Amino acid sequence: MRVFCAVLAGLWLVPCGVGADTVYKCFDRNGRVVYQSQSCASTHLKDGGQIEPPAAVPAEEAERVKGETEKTRARLEAKKKAEEDARVKAQQQELEERRVQALERQAQAAEEQARAAERQARAAEEGAQTRNVIVVPAHPSAPKFAPLPRQPFPSQRCAPGDWRCK
Repeated sequence: MRVFCAVLAGLWLVPCGVGADTVYKCFDRNGRVVYQSQSCASTHLKDGGQIEPPAAVPAEEAERVKGETEKTRARLEAKKKAEEDARVKAQQQELEERRVQALERQAQAAEEQARAAERQARAAEEGAQTRNVIVVPAHPSAPKFAPLPRQPFPSQRCAPGDWRCK
């Protein structure tokens, strides 16, 4: 219970301005003892708390609370710094991964270009071996399908005197 009160007191003092000269022993609405600095005492009173006079708090207890507060503040600062360092390291690692991926893509593109150049060289070599064969590409406007057989005109299909034909 004593540790809980010390931690609670430390957490109350952190936002109140560490290093205040006077520490008040306050009671919250539930009757629990909390410690507050002079700068927070007025806010505590507005919230319905009660304040004992400063003389009621032993000096060693006030020093212990200040020490706990300093430890808590130092631990929070160290944690914040560690999180920031981890975030920076993660960003650097992500940038490095992106750079490696870009280099891999460039290498793959260079390999593809080399393969294409090799295929063209082989095609040119094969073309040089078959000099007597001329390959004529199809004209762009040439039909892509076979033409339909010609249908006779309607006059050629009708027999003379057939009343159904005109």
